[in-house]
Amino acid sequence: GTCSTCAVGKFSLAGSTTCSTCPADTFSLADASTCTNCPAGQISTAGSSSCWCPPGSSLQLGSCVLCTPGYYSTGSNAAQCTECIAGKFSDISGASTCTDCPANEFSAAAASSCNGPIITDIQPNVIRLNTITTITIFGQFLGSAIEDVNAVTLTTSVGSTVACIWFRWLDPSHILCQLPAVAYAATGVMKVYMGSFTATSDYSIAPLDFKNEPTPLVAEINPELGTPYTSYRITLTGANLGDTSADLFGISYLVGMRNARPCESVEYISSTKSVCVIANDIPAGSRVKFRHNVQGVEGTTYNSFYTLAEPIISRISPRVGTAGFDRVITLTGEFGRFANLIDTVKYGPDVGNLVACQPWAWVNVRRLLCTVQSPAAAFSLRFQVCDKLGQCVMSDETYEEALPVVIQEVYPIRGSGYQRVTISGVNFGRIPRDVYVDMVVLNPDLSTFTSPCAARNWLSSTKTTCTIPDVQIGALVTFRVSVHTQTITYSPDYLVVPPPTIGRVRVNNAAEATFHEQDPVDERTVTISGADFGLFEADLYLVSYTRAGETIRDCLSFKWHDTNTVTCHMPTVMALGDYTYTITVRDQVSAPTTALNAIYSVRKPPVIDTITPSTILNDAQHTVTLTGDNFGVVSDDIEVWFNVGLESLRQVTNYVLVSNTEIQAPIPAGIPDGSELRFKLKIGEQYLYAKKVILRVQDP
Repeated sequence: GTCSTCAVGKFSLAGSTTCSTCPADTFSLADASTCTNCPAGQISTAGSSSCWCPPGSSLQLGSCVLCTPGYYSTGSNAAQCTECIAGKFSDISGASTCTDCPANEFSAAAASSCNGPIITDIQPNVIRLNTITTITIFGQFLGSAIEDVNAVTLTTSVGSTVACIWFRWLDPSHILCQLPAVAYAATGVMKVYMGSFTATSDYSIAPLDFKNEPTPLVAEINPELGTPYTSYRITLTGANLGDTSADLFGISYLVGMRNARPCESVEYISSTKSVCVIANDIPAGSRVKFRHNVQGVEGTTYNSFYTLAEPIISRISPRVGTAGFDRVITLTGEFGRFANLIDTVKYGPDVGNLVACQPWAWVNVRRLLCTVQSPAAAFSLRFQVCDKLGQCVMSDETYEEALPVVIQEVYPIRGSGYQRVTISGVNFGRIPRDVYVDMVVLNPDLSTFTSPCAARNWLSSTKTTCTIPDVQIGALVTFRVSVHTQTITYSPDYLVVPPPTIGRVRVNNAAEATFHEQDPVDERTVTISGADFGLFEADLYLVSYTRAGETIRDCLSFKWHDTNTVTCHMPTVMALGDYTYTITVRDQVSAPTTALNAIYSVRKPPVIDTITPSTILNDAQHTVTLTGDNFGVVSDDIEVWFNVGLESLRQVTNYVLVSNTEIQAPIPAGIPDGSELRFKLKIGEQYLYAKKVILRVQDP
């Protein structure tokens, strides 16, 4: 027998008849004769093709490294350990999971332990006698929701406990507390109760001899504007800001409708000037107000600091207009909360050629208006918006000033429904989406409706097409071309006419005949009669013919005579068979017809071989039988004539075409005795004589 290869995770010794599974903590590749031990610190299960780091470790430079406290991994060669999320911890090295903090204990991300609440600061840290004051408590692990906080109190040095009138949880690092008015000076301890934990901090109540300060006022803020998520040093200038730094209990700021937050740091400069450093977490479009606390008296600024994101122009409308006419353009995007935050609005072909909108207007945070003063020439414009910080943005979309649209020709101006009409003119736009074509249809009953094209195709700035949908015969169609804001109607109207129909085919202008012999003739002109062959010679596009089973061929030449008649010149020698005709009037093609009088047949000439009887009496009408070949299939295919001696031809009426080889012809009485009758078969305008076949007449 043949040897087979062992799969990965298996091995075999020389001469073995089966493969064995590698044990745990080893591995093998295919076709192995032994198993390899896992590298130090790595593990595997039985039948493995590789080894990996166990849970609680990560693969670093080819070695397994234990996760440090605060981190964990689930194994499988993790590239790095994952930090425990807030509210969970791991306190050992090599943790494969994180543990939830006990009730009323909290942790930050990547924590190795959980803790109760901690107070790190209180602002303002001194309150005024007999004054209700709102303070901000800063700390860590202050809970994840208001429900985590049981109570917030102030315990004074004289033994009384004052509860907050209300307290509000902001986030795990901030709690607001409104303290009631206190009538005595004392020191105290702020306490935050959370389950079995209590966070404490020293606090002071102002002495009785504090001055009765007037309300602090701020008249100027510098800077007034800034970018979002940026820390700023704000200088506040005004009055009553404290005679010394000890008078300034604190400065806080309010972002929009949110609660007040203490400044990151405060600097007292003078009784008219102070500094507040705001955090770098204020989003775009925010309005920031400041609040001073001077010896417990608070005053909020009326002026504001605004964070401005870079303006955004997402859309302009309209995007096109007619050159020579002023137009108000609406810019949509992000433009700040107030009009005075926008510095300039300009337009031009590029950033180096801009002029100011005359005028421009701020409508709301998402809309600006710009009046464009348009020259007479066509051009393309972009728009620029700059804010008071000097941040400028150019629009991606452009406003196109187009020259007036002119329709010069519609071709054809008559045809059927589903006709593809070409509309020519100037200023049809630069790209397909610039142009829209539709139509107004006037029906024969004088009702009207507007319809889109069944299909339309923009070809160039001077040409577009519209396919007319299926509308009533006799309807008048007026085309409308819209290029952006311009809509142009074209006249004359397009007339919907029926397709051509063939009623009759004649050869060489014969009055009745519809057949022709095979033999060559000097001219072979087929006259085709019918209806709706066009109103003018230019309407007739093509006259063609075909024989059953063959390809369509064009006439050697064709001619339009009137709306009911055309002629086709045929080859002088043609194959035997029946030929049908097709007439194309503009886009309309006549329906095929196999009606007898609409077929041109080319066949062998008829031959008379015998006449039975060969002699008849002249006392009464007698019927004779003509036998031969190529007599046709219906009576209209052929005419039967005879002459008596040198007399003129007489036509046999009421003859019967029995078959292609037999005709029964009645001969009238009274033909003179001894007469010899020669028969002729008429095809078209030519007579074919049966020269050797004679019928004799005699008296009874």
